[in-house]
Amino acid sequence: MNINIKYVLIFSLFFLFKAGMVFSSGSGTSSCEFLTQPGSARISALSEACAALKGGIALLNHNPAGIYGIDKMDVSMLYKKGMAENDNASLYAGKPMFSGVVGVSFLYSDTGKVELFNASGNKISKTGKRDMALSFGYAKKISQIPVGINLKFISSEIFGNKASSYAIEMGAHYALTSQLNAGVSLNNFGGGLKFIEKKEGLPQTIKTGIGYNVPVFKWETLLLTDFQYHLIDEYATYHIGTEICCQGESAVRIGYFMDSKESANNLFSAGFGIKFKDFRIDYSVKLLGPLEIPHELSFGFMF
Repeated sequence: MNINIKYVLIFSLFFLFKAGMVFSSGSGTSSCEFLTQPGSARISALSEACAALKGGIALLNHNPAGIYGIDKMDVSMLYKKGMAENDNASLYAGKPMFSGVVGVSFLYSDTGKVELFNASGNKISKTGKRDMALSFGYAKKISQIPVGINLKFISSEIFGNKASSYAIEMGAHYALTSQLNAGVSLNNFGGGLKFIEKKEGLPQTIKTGIGYNVPVFKWETLLLTDFQYHLIDEYATYHIGTEICCQGESAVRIGYFMDSKESANNLFSAGFGIKFKDFRIDYSVKLLGPLEIPHELSFGFMF
């Protein structure tokens, strides 16, 4: 019996979306925002307009279908020093195998120690907030459509109280023309985190986007735009990014992020990337305001 894989894919995405609506149980506030952090400085410089990007392991937690196309072992690392003692880091690795691409990632976020006073008035030191997530993903082309799935195992600690959960993600790419690509992904669908008696949902999102590749002389220009809806917090974000590459060795990037809920969160981003043989380095900066201008640096290599 022949089954049209396009209909199977649409049904699977719809099923996951409906399951997420059950998990979300209406409006509220999500936790574990570290799960939504950009996987690389390249993605950050593009203001996370990456639903239609392809061929990079750092896309695993954005759209798992994006890792399809990796032709050898790919490793990517990112570290970001936030305000105060905030630390954020990520490690990605992927390799072609099992007729597709297998990817793993480790995410880490730590706000550092916080000084508190107990009931006796003594000063004690506790972990403010520490989050970790380990994920395993797989992408494969089915009926000429790259599709991907990603499983996450999440651990979180707030002032000594610990909780754990899981999440599943799915995504797909579709080539509309030789230069125009579309992408869709459902992210962080799963059970929430329960600290003592309070349960908080994960940052569940549905994201769609398109990417248009325009060759101009020796430069290859990639135009990207995404729409993302945050199910639990009930607001939308819009992402626009442009990447200009010169002979595949260097690139400059710029992006713009818009928040339908809070215009104060709107921001510009920019960055660049340099590639030397199988080694690459990417840098990004976000203009959030006069008091916070975060910089990100990521490294990657293939072998």
